[in-house]
Amino acid sequence: MTGRPWGRCPQGSSVARPNAQLTELRQYIEDMSAGLAMRFDDLDRRLDAIEGDLAAIKVRTDGPQRIGPHVVASHTGLTLAQSRVAVMLADGNTVRDIVLKTGAKENSVRAHIKRIHSKLGVSTQAQVVRIVLQLPHGRAGA
Repeated sequence: MTGRPWGRCPQGSSVARPNAQLTELRQYIEDMSAGLAMRFDDLDRRLDAIEGDLAAIKVRTDGPQRIGPHVVASHTGLTLAQSRVAVMLADGNTVRDIVLKTGAKENSVRAHIKRIHSKLGVSTQAQVVRIVLQLPHGRAGA
C-alpha cells in the first residue's frame, strides 16, 4: 500500500481518476447542499405562513365573539353575500360547512371566495380570516 485512500497505484500511473472521482463527489455534495437549502427555504416560508395562520386563529379565540357581515362589507367593499362567507370563514367554517349552513351551492360559495380573494388582494382563506378579524369595531355582536 502506498498510503493513498484509493489503494495501490502502480509506478508511473496517473492519479487523474481519483481526482475525477473527488471532483464528481464534490459536485454531487454541492448539488445536494443546494437542493437541501432550497427545501429548507421552502419549509421556512411554509412555517411563516402557518405561524401567521395560528396568529389569526389566536386572535379569533382570544377576542370577542363574531363580527357582523355589514361591518365587513362597509370596511372591505365586499358585497353582503361575500361578507357573510368571509365572516363564516373567520368563524372557522369550511366551504362544506358554509354550504350546509346556508343551503348555497358549493360552486357559489367557492365563487364568492374567489371574488373575496380578488377584492382583498389575497390568495389564501387564512389571509381573509386575518383581515376580517383585524377589522376595527368589528368583533362585537352581529
